[in-house]
Amino acid sequence: MINIGPNQVVQASDFVGLWLRLPADDTTNYTNAYLDVTPDATNTDPILVIGRAFNNQPGGNVGLQLQGFTADDGASATGTNRRLILTGLHSNAAYRTNIALFLAAPGASGTVGANVKVYDVSGTLLKTKTVGLDAYNSFIQLNDGDLFGDITAQKDNLTVVVDGLSGTTAIGGYGTAIDAISGDATYAVFQAVP
Repeated sequence: MINIGPNQVVQASDFVGLWLRLPADDTTNYTNAYLDVTPDATNTDPILVIGRAFNNQPGGNVGLQLQGFTADDGASATGTNRRLILTGLHSNAAYRTNIALFLAAPGASGTVGANVKVYDVSGTLLKTKTVGLDAYNSFIQLNDGDLFGDITAQKDNLTVVVDGLSGTTAIGGYGTAIDAISGDATYAVFQAVP
């Protein structure tokens, strides 16, 4: 637990290392993880949470800023918004795209199933992949090869739709398009729609 006072900023350069009290020379590879920030039950003030993910490169840090998510940003089988959509994705020599899906409600239990569908610019369904999330596996990342690698059609201006949701917990998602030359990434949030 971290106590934050009014107008106070808490910042950590290596949050995982700080939180887990890892030594500076630790080489543990923490991937497919996220941070769940939940206000104390007595808190009535809003909390702004942002993050930054980056690679420390000789020419400078390369990365992007990440926003916080709530259940209102997600879709669920029982809610108003039942699909997630992300458009304008590319998988080619210039860009690769990864997507992440996660339980959007803090401390959520139960399971959520979903279909991840890839469409080309004309609306033709190119691929469907079924995924599942639960309290123990509450975050998944589908990298470019997992999602687009076996598609033989043109892989520019793709759309990913997450639908066919089961369970009662909301899921959210985002995509990162990584520039093949600079290694820099662009971050885009899945839009939750009816």
